Amino acid sequence: MYNNGSSENNHHKSVFGDPSVWPYHNFINGARDKAGNFVQFAPKLRSAGGSFDPNEWAQLFADAGARFAGPVAEHHDGFSMWNSSVNEWNSVARGPRLDLLRLHADAIRGKGLRLFVSLHHSYNFTGFYQWVPAQSDNSLKKLYGQLGAAAEQQLWYDKLREVIDGYQPD
Repeated sequence: MYNNGSSENNHHKSVFGDPSVWPYHNFINGARDKAGNFVQFAPKLRSAGGSFDPNEWAQLFADAGARFAGPVAEHHDGFSMWNSSVNEWNSVARGPRLDLLRLHADAIRGKGLRLFVSLHHSYNFTGFYQWVPAQSDNSLKKLYGQLGAAAEQQLWYDKLREVIDGYQPD
């Protein structure tokens, strides 16, 4: 969405506005698009009136004959899907306000499957946000992979420790 002239950038500009005014973190925190619609990446559990049910997902994997399954605990966008103490950009503190990794882990293990967890943090600071303007706010630097190599590697390590210690993937 930040690569000027790309199809993603053109779409973003037409629906949300220029990324310099309507940045990526608006999807996490929630904001109004150009048409006035509130937009936020925040799934709601079916039990809360939404359409997200981690038990349905786990059942789908079990029905397919899987012996293991697992979520992407963090894609390369810097947003952690667990209750992170090292990353304030997480799904418990913002967005859905749910520990999505815990919900998936419990559902997967509840079906007798082994749990794996995938983290793509490295690409957060090695290329995903290469077109994002430099941030001055330290929290936004963390989200957009602009902390510098040593700090990014330490953050990655700290996230891995949280996931391994807190969720104990198989």
